[in-house]
Amino acid sequence: MIKHLIGSVPAGPESFPGSGARILLVEDNAGDARLTQESLATQKVDKFTVVHVSTLAAACLRLREGHYDAVLLDLSLPDAHGPDTLSSLRQQAPSIPIVVLTGLSDEATAIQAVKEGAQDYLVKGETDGNTLARRLRFAIERHLSFSARTVQVVPPSLCTTVGLLGSKGGVGTSTIACYLATALHDLTQESVLLADLDFDCGVLGFLMEVESKYSLMDALQNADHLEADIWRSLISSKTRGLDIITAPSQVDLREEATPEQYRQVFAFLRGTYRWIVADLGRGFSQRTADLRNSSDVTYLVTTLELAALRQARLLIPKL
Repeated sequence: MIKHLIGSVPAGPESFPGSGARILLVEDNAGDARLTQESLATQKVDKFTVVHVSTLAAACLRLREGHYDAVLLDLSLPDAHGPDTLSSLRQQAPSIPIVVLTGLSDEATAIQAVKEGAQDYLVKGETDGNTLARRLRFAIERHLSFSARTVQVVPPSLCTTVGLLGSKGGVGTSTIACYLATALHDLTQESVLLADLDFDCGVLGFLMEVESKYSLMDALQNADHLEADIWRSLISSKTRGLDIITAPSQVDLREEATPEQYRQVFAFLRGTYRWIVADLGRGFSQRTADLRNSSDVTYLVTTLELAALRQARLLIPKL
């Protein structure tokens, strides 16, 4: 059955983000521009192609005409100055990481620019070629990582939700959920959510070695206005494309979610992920019934232990 669910193996790995990167250098000081270009030209590991312009207008034109992996931006240009320089460029190229260049006297402005969306800033004259290349590479990688975590719309009909229910505690349900989610991600390279719905003793966060101050309960409490930005703040990511939402550490029975809240959250998730692997906990409860209705297929996990088999036999008619 797992083979049927998994699908095909993807093609080879992606190229390294910093390799052959095209950089747009926006700098009106010819000496500073030449020094930056020479510093990047000496790099042997990370190869950069640098295109230099000296005005904001010329930078916008270049961005409309071709692809660039990052922008090195001086905030003081003949036709733009300060924070407006960054905002104007971000409007032109919202999907390209920007690293700000600044002098010592403008460092506070550069820090503010980072708060407003720049990936990083560098102080002119204090950065050698290796540091410049490393900071550019990290800026590109951070941006790619964030973009990968941006929740993409998946037609709900294409999402498959797999529920795993333990006949009793200790039969390995959570471990199987972790292995299944990881296998689905590795073999399909499609978006996978590993969801811990065992509110009694959820351990998926521990098993996957992630920590989060938020849980599925936070999503349920925001069910009527759940959107991509809120969801991204709640999840943890073990690797690109494999997200994890943990169970609450303890549940106040007065805050138990309603069936409608579960329905709303799963409707959102089915439009977000290609695969959802849900640990439904152990035994049968009203919550289990609500969650089972959101699963395309539910597996009952048991062992050969007599007590586990007895509980499994009692659960089967309810499923």
